[in-house]
Amino acid sequence: MGVAEERSADTPDLAGPDLVGLQDKVASATRHFFPLAAASLPGSYLPGLLGGAAVSDWEPFLAVLDETARDWSCPSTGVLNVPNEHPAVSLLVKNGYIAVPGFAHAVLTVRDASLDDYVARFRNHGRVRKARVLRELRSFKESGLTVRETTLDAFDASHAALHLRQLRRYGHDVSAEWLVDLMRSSARHLGPWARMVVAERDGVPEAFTVCYSFEGEIHLKMSGFSEYAERHAGYFAMVFYELVAYAQRSGARRIQYGPLTYEAKVGRGCTLEPRTNYLRVPEEWRESLVALAAVAERKGRVRLAALEKSWDSMEGNQGD
Repeated sequence: MGVAEERSADTPDLAGPDLVGLQDKVASATRHFFPLAAASLPGSYLPGLLGGAAVSDWEPFLAVLDETARDWSCPSTGVLNVPNEHPAVSLLVKNGYIAVPGFAHAVLTVRDASLDDYVARFRNHGRVRKARVLRELRSFKESGLTVRETTLDAFDASHAALHLRQLRRYGHDVSAEWLVDLMRSSARHLGPWARMVVAERDGVPEAFTVCYSFEGEIHLKMSGFSEYAERHAGYFAMVFYELVAYAQRSGARRIQYGPLTYEAKVGRGCTLEPRTNYLRVPEEWRESLVALAAVAERKGRVRLAALEKSWDSMEGNQGD
């Protein structure tokens, strides 16, 4: 059981005016929380890959975070994206951090020896039916797109433009130059673990994915699609089917898909693993944040369980 669950068990239920009042109180207090000195643990949803050997002593990590907060005059600190069973959890609680529910991460366990075996496990009923998957595979195959594997060094403005189409849908405003510089940095530091796959039409990129392989897991970190690729199931073909086939060939055990777009991910075989943000705020706001976090934890747990149940479309994924 995660620490957030243990805390919520001791917190009374809130509903109606009490919950609204608590939400308003915490919302009005957020100006006293910020700026926040925050660290994001390995596995976070970032363009690059954070990782390394398991850390046995997290005290120095928190000490540096505290020092950074003092240097930056930050009233609050945070450690973000923490798995429920992470070894740092007990130390965070001991040091006064409050567990606040974050995004869940979608993870696909590689269970099949071939893509055909993976497709065969889709049911003929449900949200994502086997016929739909076969139709997506056929549409991509008939699109005229050719798929090739390359390295991060090949990333240029044409790929950045494809990713920017996605970012701008969500209100993000970054430049193609910034993205190219980011991927050049990733190529220098993470090249040995990186894999870039490009789908082209007449030599022009129409879709791409970037992932990193590390300790038996594949981390999908960036993708982009043209309108043409999207019309021909390029998103599903590149993000799921091509990557599943690569994981099977390479012997990877799991594919880390990160947060959001849960319906598409659960519908194609992912399970959801909760992540928690740990925050330490000024003492006068601690009690209110603990109570609101407990409510959010309960509601979030119910919502994710319902989503997994309704969108589970494959045999053998959710315990059946």
